[in-house]
Order: sequence, then structure tokens, then C-alpha cells
Amino acid sequence: MAATNVEFRCFIRGLTWATDSHSLEKAFSTYGEVIDSKIIVTFGSDQAMKDAIEVMNGYFDEEAVFYALS
Repeated sequence: MAATNVEFRCFIRGLTWATDSHSLEKAFSTYGEVIDSKIIVTFGSDQAMKDAIEVMNGYFDEEAVFYALS
């Protein structure tokens, strides 16, 4: 029997730039209950987050433009 604190997470790579949390949940919920789905970056400090937002906001990497919002 599985413990109640066990989480069954999977990393999905190769997402298109149009993929969002809602589309992930919709696609995978056909296989069972999806507890959470998100595309997010979590930083270790407020300053790291602010630095990334300042540099990455509007950054173009040949495939997409990053718009970093706090």
C-alpha cells in the first residue's frame, strides 16, 4: 500500500511554447486524476528572481520571447 505522502510526478520535456498548465492537465487527465500541473521557475532567493526577470524579460532565443513576470 502506498503512503499518503507519496507524489507521482513526471517531467514532460519537449513542450511547445504554447503549452500551459491547463493544456497539460487536460492532456494527462484522460489517464487519471491530475492533482497539479504547472510550468514554473522557482528561485532560491528574491534577488535571483529579480535579476532573472530583469535580464530575461523580452529575451529572444530563436524560438520564443520570454516575458518574465513576478
